[in-house]
Amino acid sequence: MAYSKGRIIKEIVLSSKNNCVRNGACLEFALNQELSFEGMGQVYVGMKNVVLPPQKRTMDIKMYFGHLLDKFDPSQIKSFSLNYSSYEDLCGQIQCCALSFLTVERQVVLDFRYANVSPSKTLFLSVTYRDGRIIFEQDIDYVLVVSRNVGEMIEFGNVDRQTYSGIEYYFLVGVMHISHIMYFEDEKNFVMHFSAFELIESCTRLPNGNHIPLLYTFDRRNSNETLDTVRLVSIRYFRNLKIIVMNNKFERFDFKNFDFENGGLSFSLIFFL
Repeated sequence: MAYSKGRIIKEIVLSSKNNCVRNGACLEFALNQELSFEGMGQVYVGMKNVVLPPQKRTMDIKMYFGHLLDKFDPSQIKSFSLNYSSYEDLCGQIQCCALSFLTVERQVVLDFRYANVSPSKTLFLSVTYRDGRIIFEQDIDYVLVVSRNVGEMIEFGNVDRQTYSGIEYYFLVGVMHISHIMYFEDEKNFVMHFSAFELIESCTRLPNGNHIPLLYTFDRRNSNETLDTVRLVSIRYFRNLKIIVMNNKFERFDFKNFDFENGGLSFSLIFFL
C-alpha cells in the first residue's frame, strides 16, 4: 500500500547493538516497553533510515618494491596485514606499502638539465580500482614483487614467478598490470529485503510459492532513501520483534564481511494511522 498521508503515532529506532540477539541474518529485538495499538483502528508501519555496519576484510601479503638496478635480496621482502572496506581502500594500502620501500633519494628525482630544477618523476607506482579491475601502473625502471595471493589476481601484464624458501612470488615488471574482473560484493547483495515476523502479515508471495511478511526493500545503491511503502500492522501489541534480512534472491543475507563489533545495523520504524 503506497503511503500518501497519515498521522505518525510512534517512531522507534532499533539497533543491533542494543537489546538485540543476532544469528546470521536474523535479528531479534527486545523493546524497552510494550507497544500497544488497541482501539486505534487501522495502524500502518514503514521502515526508513537503514544504516549498515562497516565492511571489513583482511589480506596478509608479502611485498617488495625497488629499482631494477638495486640488487634484490629475498630478505628485503616485508609482510603486511591489511584491513580494508573496499577494493579502492585495498589499492590505496597496497600502494602505500610499496612506496614505503623507497628511500628519500628515490622518492624525488631531480632533473638538473634546466635552470628551474623540479622533480622529473612523480609516478613510481599507482594502484587503482577502475571498471571492476585492479590496475598496477609503475615506472618501467622498477619492479614490484608480491606474494601469490596478490599475483594470482593479475590477468594482463608481464609476470615472472620465482620461488624463495618454498614460497612463490610474482615479479611484476613493465608499466602496467591488470587484474581479472573483481567485484567487492555479489550484485545480489545490493538489494536487501527486511521481513518483520510477528508484526505484519505474510503478504508477499515468493517465486517458490512461499509467503513472507516483507516490510521493506532497501536498495543500497540508491542514496535517496524514502518511506514510500507501508504495511498494515496485523497485531495489536508487541514487545519483541524478529527481523530477517534477505538478498535480492530472497536468500538469507550474508553478513560475514560486516564489522558488527565496530558498528551496528540500525533502522527506524514509523507507525501511522
